[in-house]
Amino acid sequence: MKKVLILEDNRSISDLLAYMVKKVCDDVRIYTADNLKDAYAVALDFTIDLFLIDIILDTSRPGDTSGLIFVERIREMEKYHLSPVVFITSMEDPRLYSYQKLRCYEFIEKPFDKKRVSETIRRCLTYPSKKVEQRTLFFQKDRVAIAVCTKDIVFMESVRHILHIHTMEEIIEVPYTTLKRVLPQVDECGFIQCCRNTIVNIECIENVDMSNRYIGLKYGKGSVEIGAAYKKEVKKALNII
Repeated sequence: MKKVLILEDNRSISDLLAYMVKKVCDDVRIYTADNLKDAYAVALDFTIDLFLIDIILDTSRPGDTSGLIFVERIREMEKYHLSPVVFITSMEDPRLYSYQKLRCYEFIEKPFDKKRVSETIRRCLTYPSKKVEQRTLFFQKDRVAIAVCTKDIVFMESVRHILHIHTMEEIIEVPYTTLKRVLPQVDECGFIQCCRNTIVNIECIENVDMSNRYIGLKYGKGSVEIGAAYKKEVKKALNII
């Protein structure tokens, strides 16, 4: 059974969205909230498959962006790193922030087109969720075996036939090992290839700039380039429209 959380302060809109979700998917459980406290409680107690979020939850507060704050916080939770988030709001175009930093699936302005919203809900609920596995990779350097857990790797790059493994704390250089050889080993481990010689751990992404084609990384690891030929795959993997 799919689980959907609707965070919306307008009861009539919340009810309409719930009706549209049920119309798209029979096997679904819908949770509604009009404030952050209740929404956090639902997100913690259950594993939500789709979030429908209004950015402005308190119209009495000028500049309110409670919905963005909520998504910022759930993105810090491992189980919600890649969960689809759809913003449905009257706020003036926050797309640059929501797409790149919060990796939202889509941004829909109010008053919204019901057909577009229904199609977006259908895509999100029928898209198979990908299970992220953790594995230990083994390398040999100077006749010494090296074990590295995938969860500790920020990114890997191949430079002049040397594989550079950037972990949270160090850089491990393994000669005569290609990225092509490593890719099958990290399949299903939450890595994406962002250019010909670099793969990145999705959980270690801080922000994404598709216009300038780079990915900002956590843990002070700087940024890596998004190759022109890899833009489409990066956007798909990160649920960026």
